[in-house]
Amino acid sequence: MNNPNDLLRSLESLSGPFPSFDVNMLPETPGELFLQWLNLAIENGVKEPHAMTLSTVDANGYPDARVLILKNVVNDTFYFASSSESRKGQQLKRNPQAAITFYWPMLGRQIRLRGMVEDRGMRPGLPISCSGQRKPGL
Repeated sequence: MNNPNDLLRSLESLSGPFPSFDVNMLPETPGELFLQWLNLAIENGVKEPHAMTLSTVDANGYPDARVLILKNVVNDTFYFASSSESRKGQQLKRNPQAAITFYWPMLGRQIRLRGMVEDRGMRPGLPISCSGQRKPGL
């Protein structure tokens, strides 16, 4: 197939079956739901279930995204490592609002959290946290 449209339309997407999910049974916090789903991803053999996309904006307001590894979750604070001297570190200094997204295709689930990022480390490369301000995106 040379036509990208035909190629893309021929691919399966969100083909289940997926684990059931009841929106009426949401836990109180995004962190709780995330940990439930992370454990489900691990139990189901999802590769790199701790890989997340960090989305920021550059100095011109253009979105930027990259994949990082989640280092820890404490309550509703999600920790990842970054250098304050890196491009993402500089973007976060200028605008600390960010989003993190986890996508587990074999489960048909994703979580998106938006919040303020703050440097929690004493030197470059230590955890930066993104505290969820809302329920996860479903």
